[in-house]
Amino acid sequence: MSKDLACKVTDRGFPIILFEDEYGERCSLQISSLMGDQVFCWFGVTSPTIQVMESGKGWQPVKLPVGAVVSSRMHISQEQVRQLLPHLQAFAESGEFAFDPLSS
Repeated sequence: MSKDLACKVTDRGFPIILFEDEYGERCSLQISSLMGDQVFCWFGVTSPTIQVMESGKGWQPVKLPVGAVVSSRMHISQEQVRQLLPHLQAFAESGEFAFDPLSS
């Protein structure tokens, strides 16, 4: 997979955007199937790499027990996305967030 966005539909019919981050981790942005008063989306690393630093060996993969689950995607609401948008837009334009960290 490349760093370009791939806009697709899941097997269950939900829109999903696939891409790789700077480290080659597979990531996604997907509309959630959760039904209710609010709409949510999933955003983050699809299958995170779990590693531990071993002396003299560097980063080594961690063996997880059968059935283990590692949650790596955020489940965020439309309101949370609205709150994040000014900071993401500012970052896209300037490499900074939309607040002064020295005054916070």
